[in-house]
Amino acid sequence: MNPWYYVLIVLGGLLLLFFCFSLYVNYRFNPKKKKGNSDKYAVKNVVPLPSSPLKGKLIYFLGSSVTFGAASFQEAVPEFLAKRNSCTSVKEAVSGTTLADINDNSYVKRLTKLPLDKKPDAFILQLSTNDANIKTVEFGKIAEDENYDTKTTLGAIEYIASYVKKNFGCPMFIYFNPPYGSQRYAALVEAVKPLVEKWHLNVIDLYSDPAYSTNLSKKEKFLYMNDPVHPTKAGYLIKWTPLFEKRLEETLK
Repeated sequence: MNPWYYVLIVLGGLLLLFFCFSLYVNYRFNPKKKKGNSDKYAVKNVVPLPSSPLKGKLIYFLGSSVTFGAASFQEAVPEFLAKRNSCTSVKEAVSGTTLADINDNSYVKRLTKLPLDKKPDAFILQLSTNDANIKTVEFGKIAEDENYDTKTTLGAIEYIASYVKKNFGCPMFIYFNPPYGSQRYAALVEAVKPLVEKWHLNVIDLYSDPAYSTNLSKKEKFLYMNDPVHPTKAGYLIKWTPLFEKRLEETLK
């Protein structure tokens, strides 16, 4: 038999495997295919809580794709928090950005977009996974004075904490994303902990709480998460927002 016949069979099999894999990826990680992004979980259908300690509060958010809602059609904690608690969220979030000031979209650069003519009741900062994913980003070290190295992650956090203290004078929160298999992000979470004490930051810790990672069943992961990092609307609404509410209420009471 012609050897090219076997070559064609192998190539055909590889093409079929690639096609099946592409269909799986499109189904598994396409936000449009997610049950957790169905209309019943949308912000517009959320019923406000009958009474909330956060009613009327103003909360600023600074972050990247998880704060933005990259896999939930831009509906994330800020939007669900505001609707559920009849409060106001101001969100400054851009996907793919870092705390470290390495380009014009960094957290440091975008911090100044948050209004100074209003005094928020709380400021919430996302510990970006991008600082861990981009290998060239340095974590840096804690400053001994006010010369913060904003080109590093820790320096940027210190700069932001100082800015919030001087301009807003409100409690500042930092939230850690759930673990997603990155050793660098695990190291970054540990590196930030001394800053929590130094700047009296309030932590919203999704990283250490198994309720947001290992304790989720496969069914829950499929409903709540589009991928290991980005929640669906259902994930934000049902799992994440109540934790943010709890931490805010504990601090702002």
